[in-house]
Amino acid sequence: MLFFLILFWAVDNPMEAGYKSTDFFVYLAVFVVLYFLYRYQLSFRQGFLMGNVTTLVMVVVSVLFMYLFLGSKSNSVLDTHIKTEIALQENSPSKAKRIEKLNKQGKNGQKIFDDYIQSLKDWKRSSWLSHVIEKEFMSKIFLGIIISLLLSLVLRKYKPKEPMPTVQE
Repeated sequence: MLFFLILFWAVDNPMEAGYKSTDFFVYLAVFVVLYFLYRYQLSFRQGFLMGNVTTLVMVVVSVLFMYLFLGSKSNSVLDTHIKTEIALQENSPSKAKRIEKLNKQGKNGQKIFDDYIQSLKDWKRSSWLSHVIEKEFMSKIFLGIIISLLLSLVLRKYKPKEPMPTVQE
């Protein structure tokens, strides 16, 4: 949250200026929690569960902050993001390929593409907000689960069921 605010004050549009780097803090929190729990000799299942709980808490707090921050009417960050996304779609390098592919299928590719751009422009601000929040939530959850899985495998403690036999001399 703090990193997002720093980006907001430092640049015009924090949504473009590496806001995905805020994901780093979610993964850092998962690593720190699993490392400290490693000292308590967690099994894989316990570590994976704790990593996922940490991911869920961090993601919910992050998404809630984004919702409150971007949802305010006086904030122009979301409006700038909407304009940028539409411009990216209009000036996409694959635009000609998509139109050509639709034309080969016997459809009017240019008309379909223009209708698509118009539908993006017709979206309400609340629809864009929910789209951004949903995309953020899903990407952080998915990557957080993968990080939890990997760290749980690496940091788990092996607990043998039987003590190792000792050699008597």
